[in-house]
Amino acid sequence: MYVSNYLLDLASILIFGYVRFHSISVAGLIPGYWVSFLFIDSWGRKPIQLMGFVMLTVIFIIMGFGYDAILNHNKGYSHLILFV
Repeated sequence: MYVSNYLLDLASILIFGYVRFHSISVAGLIPGYWVSFLFIDSWGRKPIQLMGFVMLTVIFIIMGFGYDAILNHNKGYSHLILFV
């Protein structure tokens, strides 16, 4: 009986972690979608796409060169925020 309780606790912790990660992801993705949707006609597709490429490049460079410092700061939440 002890093993099944342990597995249920582990499953609930994993599910809570997934829900937390996806809720943070949605919090970043939905506003970006609506900004793109609203400005696609006035700015055009290529400038919006170029802004996305530049921002991802900057974020990936920050995450790549500062990986250890970012991961050890605030238990890895800073890394998650940069990723989202």
